Amino acid sequence: MSHSDREGPAEPADSEDTVETFRALLVTLGIDPDSPPESADSVARLAADMVIDRNAGLTFWELVEAVGSPDPDRVQALLTALDIVIPSRDLAMFDDDDVDIVRVLLSAPSRWIREEEIHETLRVAGRALATMAEAGVGVHVRRVEGRVLTAAESVAVTVEMAEFFMELGRHFQAPFRHHVHQAIDRQRRSWGGSQHAEVVDMTIAFVDMTGFTELSLSLDAHDLAELVTTIDSRASEICLRHGIRLVKLIGDEVMVAGSAVEDTARAALEMISGFGAEGLEAHGAAVHGEVLMVQGDYYGPTVNLAARLVSVAGPGELVGDRSLCTLAPSPDFTVTPRGTRVVRGFPGEIEVFALTGGG
Repeated sequence: MSHSDREGPAEPADSEDTVETFRALLVTLGIDPDSPPESADSVARLAADMVIDRNAGLTFWELVEAVGSPDPDRVQALLTALDIVIPSRDLAMFDDDDVDIVRVLLSAPSRWIREEEIHETLRVAGRALATMAEAGVGVHVRRVEGRVLTAAESVAVTVEMAEFFMELGRHFQAPFRHHVHQAIDRQRRSWGGSQHAEVVDMTIAFVDMTGFTELSLSLDAHDLAELVTTIDSRASEICLRHGIRLVKLIGDEVMVAGSAVEDTARAALEMISGFGAEGLEAHGAAVHGEVLMVQGDYYGPTVNLAARLVSVAGPGELVGDRSLCTLAPSPDFTVTPRGTRVVRGFPGEIEVFALTGGG
């Protein structure tokens, strides 16, 4: 059956009907619906699979036929770039939404956009989607399942969460549009006129939580997960408020980037004081300069210098190189010389300055 002959996506089944179906299955399998939730693990997983794959009826070969492509390997390469695992080309794991996006991707190359550039974008998108999925499932396992008391509740909450994930995925176009707008704005503000489009002027800051390792050893897994969640949430809120980007959390360190020294410095100082309120002794470093931006991350001497100057900062302190001196005229900041340091990988000695204020 061709894609054009197929009916549109089936209307989602009522989640209450799905729950009742699996409650009946528990009884059929001899599992008491009021027994501990662990007894229904396999049934709950089956329920999730049925919700997630509700409309999946196309094999890879049928997907290729539906999109009208004469080149199965090209279709496979696009899906691989998105980090989608295909255990078997004969497995019915695709639906009409897959047909639609593959058609879009196959038609995307033009005189301006090359195939390899599409693949580069898809690789980044695939990693981001994988992170979102892992995080979502992790929240379900760590938080929601902890409130489940019975086998029947385990099935019900699994169905509800699976339905939520699928519905969320259908509406990501709106927030993605806002993020594309913000990314374009950041690029325009940070481009310094370099002959290389990948080179932008950014302030890179690292905030390191020196008490994190010791504290993590004293916490159980649940409390440690709560602490990491709190750090991530606090850092995200601070970055959003100051109009900069939280690039990533690397173990006990937060990396942020902004087009303006002042905004990035304020955010870094606020993180240092904020993490201190969580019982973590924090310090950091910030450096402004040219960076190479590739696939949403930043590289180059500016990044390396900021990362290595963190070890120079004392408790509760933010340090940097001479680029911080641009903030000296501001009444909100105090820039104090801290002498020179030999920094691994950099010639000569680097002038170091400490920054306070920003409140």
